[in-house]
Amino acid sequence: MKSAEESRELEEMLESRSSGNPASRLLDAARDLFYDQGYALAGINDIIAQSNTSKKSFYKYFPSKYKLGEAYLKSKTRDLIRFIDWLERRSRSYEHFCDLWSRSMVRIARYPDYNGCPFSNARAQAPEFHELIQDIHELYVLRLQELISRLCPEFNERMCHWIARNASMQYLGAVQIWKLSGSPDSFYNMGLLLRALPSLAPIKG
Repeated sequence: MKSAEESRELEEMLESRSSGNPASRLLDAARDLFYDQGYALAGINDIIAQSNTSKKSFYKYFPSKYKLGEAYLKSKTRDLIRFIDWLERRSRSYEHFCDLWSRSMVRIARYPDYNGCPFSNARAQAPEFHELIQDIHELYVLRLQELISRLCPEFNERMCHWIARNASMQYLGAVQIWKLSGSPDSFYNMGLLLRALPSLAPIKG
């Protein structure tokens, strides 16, 4: 029952979209095309066509493709933080958090439109976003650190930060192995490795 409830909540969160004004439609189209095709390959004309807007509307809201790409990455950042918030609400312990993250990624990886980490993809495709993506990664690690600190109050700040940073590396590694293999097994293994991190930390307490 809990697994079905988790699946429903996860799907609702991932499918939520804004709608209405041209800026929202342009951003929705960018979320699809930048993620599916890559930032470099997705053209402005394709985004305008998919959003059913016009060039006039595009340049009214986004002076350049870069500005739309920036808005796309910030939108994906909000999605990421919402996902971590969801993990925190559902997790009863650090071990449960590791298992829940692992199971959630297995489900997500089975979606036909899943294409890996949007930030890793953008960093590989668009050097102009490197600094923004570094800032997003630091925010992501700090949010994980907060979650771990709440679940493991016996750990000090430095240990929580070490676990959070290494958890991020395990996740990104699992995504890359999934891309190479097409198998969700890397996310099962991620859960096991996440569980082991506290015992591997060079900073105890």
